[in-house]
Amino acid sequence: MKLTLTNVSTALILALAATPALGTGAPAREYAASMHESKWTVSQEDDHCLLQHQIPGLGNTMLRQGKNVSLSFELHITQDVSLGSQCQVVIGPPPWRHGISSQSLGTINIVPGAEHLQAKGGAAQKIYHGLEAGMMPSFNCTNVRVVISPVRYLIALPEFQSCVSSLASKNEASSKTAKKTTPKSAKATGTKKK
Repeated sequence: MKLTLTNVSTALILALAATPALGTGAPAREYAASMHESKWTVSQEDDHCLLQHQIPGLGNTMLRQGKNVSLSFELHITQDVSLGSQCQVVIGPPPWRHGISSQSLGTINIVPGAEHLQAKGGAAQKIYHGLEAGMMPSFNCTNVRVVISPVRYLIALPEFQSCVSSLASKNEASSKTAKKTTPKSAKATGTKKK
């Protein structure tokens, strides 16, 4: 049989039709900011700093750290999107960096209707440093895949670090002021009813 473009196309279409679409574990949809859309912004709330990244059609991600607030990474769903029942958190290379392997950070079981996922401790640190190294953290969920772009992350990172340092400095200054204004012999006192 002579192979022609038509025969090859027909064979490919038949092979794809015979393959179960979502039974392979492939997510139905991917959410990510394109290189042109990717933007990281820094803001400060009462006792913590935020480094936020918008994900079109889904919501946003943020790194949160500050005074009495250890580093956390959060994914907020603001659109009507179901993640499914589980997400595997992975740090992988962008498509243009070949030969680098991905690293799994574990699986998150999702509560039905959840609009917020959070990674703390070592996982948050790995996401932070992965982005710093140009890697692409992703949440490979049952229904969707969410990819976090490192594009422009390094531009905003110094401002975020400065914000966190500023909060730490303010915390130290207020601790020293509190120590100076509190007499060493201070005791709890109260008045008795007569």
